[in-house]
Amino acid sequence: METLRVKSLFEVITEKHPYSNSLNEKILEDADRFGYPQSYKTKVQARMTHWNVKSDSVKIIQKWIYNLLLIKHPVLSDHNRGKLVFADTWIARYKKGDHTTQHNHTPAVFSFVYFVKCPPGSTPLLFTGSTFQQMKAEEGKVVIFPGCMYHYVPKNKSDDRVVMSGNLQFLHSGGISELLGSVNQENKPQE
Repeated sequence: METLRVKSLFEVITEKHPYSNSLNEKILEDADRFGYPQSYKTKVQARMTHWNVKSDSVKIIQKWIYNLLLIKHPVLSDHNRGKLVFADTWIARYKKGDHTTQHNHTPAVFSFVYFVKCPPGSTPLLFTGSTFQQMKAEEGKVVIFPGCMYHYVPKNKSDDRVVMSGNLQFLHSGGISELLGSVNQENKPQE
């Protein structure tokens, strides 16, 4: 019997929004206006808005995330391969003891978590799989990752940890194989 140790080739993008302080205030106001009809009904065991929130502040975050993805993966701008769109976006508000069980977002191509409010004791976002990675909860930071990556949020140790999360998918099939082909070429060892 052979044992093979495999490391994940998936890349995770992190970035801090330059205007997060003022933007986060607007997102919090929007979240209260949306209400929390999905609370404790999903893998997110916390207060949660509906699956597809829309507002000017949400659009700003979505556009920023899309631009970050284009910088990292220019092939995404070729709409002949499929147009990458936001399939859903929601806001989760964690009280002390709230958590999210391990899951992934397949068939999403990319998923994201944007940290809106992180009081002291806010738990990190944890990735599992062939490697373990912990992403510290920091206000204004986004974490963009392949939708197939398993992740979870352990029991929160603070009151009012707030995140915006969502998924991006190709509008029609055929785009993901092209993207993965380009990512594999980027990671190919130089000869």
